[in-house]
Amino acid sequence: MSLLGRYDAATTTIDNVRHWAAADGLSASAANSPEVRRTLRNRSRYEIANNSYARGISLTLANDCVGTGPRLQMLTADAFANRFVEQEFFAWADAVGLAEKLRTMRLARVSDGESFGLLTSNPRIDSPVQLDLKLVEAEQVTSPLLALDGYLPNSLRTLDSSFEHQWFWDGHEHVDPAKEANAQKIRLANHTTTLAHEYARQGRDWEAELKQRAKEISLMRELGLSADSTSLSPGDVNFPSATEPGR
Repeated sequence: MSLLGRYDAATTTIDNVRHWAAADGLSASAANSPEVRRTLRNRSRYEIANNSYARGISLTLANDCVGTGPRLQMLTADAFANRFVEQEFFAWADAVGLAEKLRTMRLARVSDGESFGLLTSNPRIDSPVQLDLKLVEAEQVTSPLLALDGYLPNSLRTLDSSFEHQWFWDGHEHVDPAKEANAQKIRLANHTTTLAHEYARQGRDWEAELKQRAKEISLMRELGLSADSTSLSPGDVNFPSATEPGR
């Protein structure tokens, strides 16, 4: 006994012929041809430039992702060398406007679908390190006329470093700070987290924060203050009554 069947989705009728008119057998690469990508970029840029909602969404995404930019923390055994490299990186990032360029790249990623940056040598940078990040429009990447004169050789762009390090980005406040603080306290007590990890989630350097806190506690002791006095309940504060003179 043989059965005959068919796929309804493979049937073309007068009712669905217009619906399937744009269906094709192009691959993902062929469907995203330069002409198609150009049209999508132009329409996306126009929408973001003229739609305040789209503009606000893209700006919020760039600011939340990049924020004030990355911060370097060296993890070698030489504390002096760590601080020196971190300070030099901060000075270089400020000189080249790294955070602003990264935010621009994130905005381009939304409107253009892609963003490109090339490492290049720039003698006009006010820094001992003449390395710069040059942003490139998406149209230039698809053009065979893109000039690469002055850029660093590929071998210098992929140097591997054996120095242990990590990056910090701006953190985000928890929706309920009290619950988050209690959860951090429990995780630290259970040894399921570290101060370094908890500070990193806030985009802060744990060593710098502990040193700053030690300075504050030392100054409070010099002034005769207790660390517990920083948190006061409403019953601990004496407010002047309305019957006092001048009230």
